[in-house]
Amino acid sequence: MEQTPAALPVVAYSITAKGLFGARLARRYSAIIHAGIGHLTLAADPDGLLPEAALHEAIHGRGFEIVTFKDPVAFRFDYESRFRSRQDRGEGGTPEVVVRIASMDLSTLPHDLLQTGRPISFGLSDLFPDLSYPIVAAIDRSELDALHCAQERYKPNQLGADATKDFLLRHVFDLAPELVKNPSDLLRVLLRRHYRRQRLPRLFDDRLAWLLRRGSAFVSWPLKTIIPNRDAFFAFLRERWPLFLDRLAGTQTTVSLQDVEEKFGFEIGGTGGTALRDRDAPYGRTGSERRIRNRP
Repeated sequence: MEQTPAALPVVAYSITAKGLFGARLARRYSAIIHAGIGHLTLAADPDGLLPEAALHEAIHGRGFEIVTFKDPVAFRFDYESRFRSRQDRGEGGTPEVVVRIASMDLSTLPHDLLQTGRPISFGLSDLFPDLSYPIVAAIDRSELDALHCAQERYKPNQLGADATKDFLLRHVFDLAPELVKNPSDLLRVLLRRHYRRQRLPRLFDDRLAWLLRRGSAFVSWPLKTIIPNRDAFFAFLRERWPLFLDRLAGTQTTVSLQDVEEKFGFEIGGTGGTALRDRDAPYGRTGSERRIRNRP
């Protein structure tokens, strides 16, 4: 891209991309930068792609040096002493320069650079053009390789914010809400997630809870509490476990939520889980009891 796009929000953390995504990043952008050899390159990099190891090494290997613009005075001293003065003296071996700024707004760069430099942009919106940029920007950078593979495999059409969340839930986080039909499905999904200590940005947890609530099976479940919070989820299971065992033994006949709460003292609200049956224990009776009572 040879023009400066409209400003986008700055992402405050750096990227660590691996695998196919890192390789693609290096091939694509090192070639774009190399095409401007002999000219000063001004790079808008709001998502922190240039410091990624594979891309940085590829650019450096082509004879370019990356200088990040933060403080105008410090930048001017560094740029003038290391590069411009050597170029003005005609010294050989002076590296080509890429001036990087961590936003899409190149207008904050010094005027003389804007007059002579070649503007380019680096961004997740370029790499994932059919997905919603704010949603992609919210995920951990370690997930980008899985997202790249999913994009290459499924080739989605232009997706809005909610459709992008659904795409990532299924193909990056291995969560398919449409397959969660009953309590055993939900418990299996949440046990796997929380034993793996998987953490998702809140916007994905909220989307998952909303999708599950569309059916009638989980209306009374405290989904916004037990989906993101590992401790709350296991507390939820511990509180309902005696009721589950009473029902298995045939000693629990009450259907009154008030009676149940008085007997078992629930702290995690909602009536969800109070009607669990033997078939709802996702690992079998003995294994479930052992895992819930002795969770890590």
